[in-house]
Amino acid sequence: MSVTDKKHPRMVHMGDRMYKRVSQIAKEMKISRAEVVRRAVEIVLKDPGVIK
Repeated sequence: MSVTDKKHPRMVHMGDRMYKRVSQIAKEMKISRAEVVRRAVEIVLKDPGVIK
């Protein structure tokens, strides 16, 4: 069961990969998944150059 069903398979795969990665980081840092995303967004907004 994937996070995003009924969407384009490649997008579902990407979504699942992001979900897994976020979950992994959350576990390592002992914070919620939402907090991982919040911090990531904050970093990107501060410096858009981090995205190639």
